[in-house]
Amino acid sequence: MSANVCSRVLALLLVLAPIPLGSNRPLAWTALAVGLGLLLVAWGLRGGAPVPRAVRWLAAGWLAVVGWALVQAAPWTPAAWHHPLWAEAGFGGAVALDPALAMDGAMRLLSYGTAFVLAVVLGRDVLIARRLVMAMAAGGGVVALYGLVVHLGGFGTVLWWDKWTYHDSLTATFVNRNAAATLFGFGVLAALALVLEGRSWAAAAGGLCAAALLLTQSRAGVGAGLLGALVLVVAVAAARRPSGRRLRRWALSGALALGVLGAAAGSGVGARLAATDLAATDRAPVHAAVAVAVLERPWTGHGLGSFNRAFAAHRPPDLDQHWDKAHSSYLENAFELGLPATALLYALLVAVAVLTVRGLIVRRRHRVYPAVGLAALVLAGAHATVDFTLQMPANALWLAVLAGVGVAQSMPTRAATTASASGRSASARR
Repeated sequence: MSANVCSRVLALLLVLAPIPLGSNRPLAWTALAVGLGLLLVAWGLRGGAPVPRAVRWLAAGWLAVVGWALVQAAPWTPAAWHHPLWAEAGFGGAVALDPALAMDGAMRLLSYGTAFVLAVVLGRDVLIARRLVMAMAAGGGVVALYGLVVHLGGFGTVLWWDKWTYHDSLTATFVNRNAAATLFGFGVLAALALVLEGRSWAAAAGGLCAAALLLTQSRAGVGAGLLGALVLVVAVAAARRPSGRRLRRWALSGALALGVLGAAAGSGVGARLAATDLAATDRAPVHAAVAVAVLERPWTGHGLGSFNRAFAAHRPPDLDQHWDKAHSSYLENAFELGLPATALLYALLVAVAVLTVRGLIVRRRHRVYPAVGLAALVLAGAHATVDFTLQMPANALWLAVLAGVGVAQSMPTRAATTASASGRSASARR
């Protein structure tokens, strides 16, 4: 399968992933994982360009995290490592309280790593990088348009189901408004990157995503989206001296951002922000309880995917609400994976961000792609402090591809050319 065909299939997966409830159902995420795996196999059999050394190190670290999740699910680990609730059950045992969910989580992590590697090896061709970003801008715009029609039309549905939560917020094809906000934030970034590259048609997709983002009424989602857009524009502006045409593009982008800010101030999210008392929210005591639970099993964790069951024993008695998520990806990862694996996980993401910053510094062309990769990481990292939106496979997939494209276009042109020539030579020898 050629790189062109592989990239088109990956672009199709990007467009389709948000539709079945953000792919947050077993059948949907399994199909997504299978599709990404087959794409990677097809790329390998083709004998494509080799994976850059820095990305190989990142992949090795990611596989170590995936491997630890599989160890958590294994029954042959030392009894001293097993979750204490297994002793109460009186049979079996594993590090993870729910080994099946740990295996599911490992599969999902492996899928996101696969998407990142594919985005790097395919996105070294700027035309393919652009295609992938266009797929997210267009796909985000379509999902946003659907969400706007359903929300403003008062249909009260998610696909063909009646809504069972967030009745006053736009969620489009997602159940949770915060998860929808993350996807629309990524859509805004993809569209803004294309506008900065001179493709003004993307402003329409960006406007749809921005409108949908505001109507989710997600405070953290809107804030993270604006922060990501600011990082993108500032990164591109700082990386190159603007010409008159570029100044006009940035003026258009700035006007779009100011319009979003103005709409936010007058929308439901503005009212929610004004009424917010962060000290009074339930998340603070939950975060404190999760931190205590992390320190009870700091090395092994409670098992990837086991938060819902394991946290029940640590929930403060004054919280009568059931908490199946920590509402902080950082704390939930530490709770489930343990501190060493979590530290490695986030060190890898920081390393990806560093590679995109390096690309902004050393590259002379197409700097908008490292910038959008960095902006996506900032958006996701900011929102992850108070929510769990990256647990939606569609969102994690979009982040992996945006970051992968950013890394791909952060590499020196000479290295990319050499790798492409190597791939063509290997193909010719066959």
